[in-house]
Amino acid sequence: MQHRTLMSVDDLIDDVMTRLTKSGDADNTLAFFVSDNGLMWGEHRLGYKRFPYTQSALIPFGMRWPGNVEGGIDRRLVANMDIAPTVLDAAGFPKLARKHKDGRSLLSKKWTRDEMLLENWPSQTVPAYAALRSLDRLYVEYYKDDLQTITFREFYDLDADPWELENLLADGDGSTGPGRASLERLHERLQKLRSCRGTGCP
Repeated sequence: MQHRTLMSVDDLIDDVMTRLTKSGDADNTLAFFVSDNGLMWGEHRLGYKRFPYTQSALIPFGMRWPGNVEGGIDRRLVANMDIAPTVLDAAGFPKLARKHKDGRSLLSKKWTRDEMLLENWPSQTVPAYAALRSLDRLYVEYYKDDLQTITFREFYDLDADPWELENLLADGDGSTGPGRASLERLHERLQKLRSCRGTGCP
């Protein structure tokens, strides 16, 4: 049933792009195609969204601007925080694109992002957490309502375990996951990203 509702989204996009084409503005319009958080369909025995796992955190993200954006796939880590800097850059304000914004302009090929922050505030459905996500790993800290006291941690090697089935910190002694020094570095890096602003963010 939910998949059928996407037909109305397709119709809406077609209507908007058709109108832009008729008005002569299609090639002068920067369009983004993104979605909300992914909904879990039983992965990790969960049935909601806003979790740090791949099925919930990774979403479709497309951009269209004929003559300015080349067709193809950009494999950088990007997020909705990059939309505002991209729009400012496209509008001719590249300096503002990074001055007060956490994201970066997607029109620039001069940067890459090795990791990014995922966060969730406490709710009845999903606990508070902060996560460090890169292309090859996922590190998660769950917190009490004070958003500081750690209650549980997860670490996944995404190269060896792309479905995030084995929490390498689950044995409790760290024998299968990152060592104590590496874990402390991950924690410190995560805390730094939780408070970063503007150009201090990756």
